[in-house]
Amino acid sequence: MTTDPPRTEERAGHQVLEGLNASQREAVSAPAGPTLVLAGAGSGKTRVITHRIGWRMLVHEAPADSILAVTFTNKAAREMRTRVEALASEVGGTRSLPWVSTFHAFGLSLLRRFGADIGLPAGFPVFGADESRALVRQVAKELLIDDDRLPLGRLVQLISRLRNAEAAGAAFRGPRDPRLADNVREAAGLYRRKLSEMKGVDFDDLLIRSLDLLDVSKAARAFVVRRVRHLLIDEYQDTSPTQHRLVLKLAPHRDVFAVGDDDQAIYSFRGADFRNILRFREDFPGARVQRLEENYRSTAAIVDAANAVIRRNRRRDGKTLRPLGEQGERASFRSFASETLEAQHIAVEIAGQGEGRGSAAVLLRTRAQTRAFEEAFAAHRVPHVVVGGLRFYERREVLDALACLRVAANPDDDSAFRRGVAAIPRGVGPKSLQRINERATVDKTSLLAAADRIVAERGLPARALGGLQAFVKGIAAVRRALPRGPETVVQSAIADTGLGPFFQENDRERFENLLSLRNAAREFERSNPDGTVDAFLDQVSLLSAEDLMPEEGADPGVPPVMVMTVHAAKGLEFDSVFLAGLWEGLFPHAFSLESDIQLEEERRLFYVGMTRARKRLQLSAAPGGAPYLRSRGRVSRFLGEIPRDLLDAPRKETRTLPIATAPAAGPFRKGETVRHPKFGVGRVESVDSDGKRLSVLFRYHGRRRLVLEFAHLERV
Repeated sequence: MTTDPPRTEERAGHQVLEGLNASQREAVSAPAGPTLVLAGAGSGKTRVITHRIGWRMLVHEAPADSILAVTFTNKAAREMRTRVEALASEVGGTRSLPWVSTFHAFGLSLLRRFGADIGLPAGFPVFGADESRALVRQVAKELLIDDDRLPLGRLVQLISRLRNAEAAGAAFRGPRDPRLADNVREAAGLYRRKLSEMKGVDFDDLLIRSLDLLDVSKAARAFVVRRVRHLLIDEYQDTSPTQHRLVLKLAPHRDVFAVGDDDQAIYSFRGADFRNILRFREDFPGARVQRLEENYRSTAAIVDAANAVIRRNRRRDGKTLRPLGEQGERASFRSFASETLEAQHIAVEIAGQGEGRGSAAVLLRTRAQTRAFEEAFAAHRVPHVVVGGLRFYERREVLDALACLRVAANPDDDSAFRRGVAAIPRGVGPKSLQRINERATVDKTSLLAAADRIVAERGLPARALGGLQAFVKGIAAVRRALPRGPETVVQSAIADTGLGPFFQENDRERFENLLSLRNAAREFERSNPDGTVDAFLDQVSLLSAEDLMPEEGADPGVPPVMVMTVHAAKGLEFDSVFLAGLWEGLFPHAFSLESDIQLEEERRLFYVGMTRARKRLQLSAAPGGAPYLRSRGRVSRFLGEIPRDLLDAPRKETRTLPIATAPAAGPFRKGETVRHPKFGVGRVESVDSDGKRLSVLFRYHGRRRLVLEFAHLERV
């Protein structure tokens, strides 16, 4: 008796599903219709979405040109396209490939095809970031917007945020000062008009104008209905409200296959809204939800610890990673007296592992923390790469502060004077600098001395004179501090020259970098009690020029240690992960402590950091090492959320670990005096009926709305 050979589609189906686990096969082969795949860390989500495309093309024989797959980066789009091509070739299917694109590239394609329906000419220009910034600069100049109160970079960001909020029908969260908010709205309106006059679009417009197009153009809508019969979306938790609205317009056939992980939603600062993935079933009634919970990356010990942390979040769909690897060693924890000692310990440990250590990464909450690790790795000759930004001593604000330091230590350093006076908006423009140059040439003196004389003679217009006078006065203050040691002098260079106050108000990350520079001076003083400011500057110059360069003759078989923020590490994995700087106020960041929504995102970020590790996870903190934190001396609450039997720590270290936060036993009463770890002493003004939230009027921080569970209040 003979059996019939399997049909072509059955054979293709077996080949497409080959090598997938049961959950992956179930997701890939799900029937047509809306499907949400909640893919945990290390569960093979990219493989699932590419095999789903293959299933559609090779089993259901959907035309390649009826499939659209969207993701967020060109790199991810290229990887997805390559995988689909390899799968199709392996199965022996079609040579045609689906439309794999980023959201913005799809929007541009739509506008190129149908832009005339909303008044865009053929060949309309697309303005890049630099061109958009230049246009905003022109707008700010025309509207006389004060650059001191609303710097250009901040204005660019706020205009973008406002335009996207309007396009998505969402609330705009702008400056609290109503006058600045009005400035932003007026600037956004003029910016839009100028773009329209030039018949061009910017990066935001690629989505915003695409939405406009689909609202008004029958031809564009018909194209979408015909061309997008099967829609697949990667990293759905990272979609913005604008992208979410676009997804809804691209899904008339309701065959939507979205893959993402609500536990890895960490990009709200880029405009992402994690609620999009949580309301998928509301947007697409009857949607299936598939969970990928098998973790192929990390050891069981690491997965169990990560699960314990993330399950404390309330705003999540719910899943539990199941490790498929060996048990492995427990995550370890150590605390140190300073961030310098923390970095040195990690450098020594990595250096001691030798050639067989495999890949390693130091993951940090902010870029300001890299300085200590750059110096420690340089001292111990550990090859390393700082990912996602400039090295610490190459950053603009650090160079600005060092320039102020140099001109104070050496008044004849004209190059340092030029950089220092131009570091922040002071009203001292090219014409004023030319006059200072001319005076220095005539008097045969330094630029600083010439500026001092011009100030004394009131030889500039009022605004420029005021800015120059403040700078000269600040440098004089730094000079007076010179005999007192490097830390005091660096503090003066930050505070008295205006750099610190400016960045504290306008760019918190740059401000933290300045305070990290002050910390470097403090550590230099501790190591060199007789060290001078000149010696500190010499050390910085050597670090910048030589010691921080990649080590010559390093073994090419040993990968360099990657130093990066946790945000930059998403999607990556390493044999060893050192998650450092785990103290309250930094991780979780101080800015998240007022909101339980923000605090949950911080917990997701911590979870992402933990799940980058394949074999070894070392957690560390230096509670006394961060000069810019108000809540010093307390390690991160997230460490207390890891069960003690899953954390390897010396007995003395366990005493420093916090007890995991539990809901408060009962509400405070109106009128009670309380103390908050960040805001200090205040009086309870009101308590919600359920006892979970309350309003407190603090003595120095005004009225704050707090979630009782996370506020850490105590009665006074």
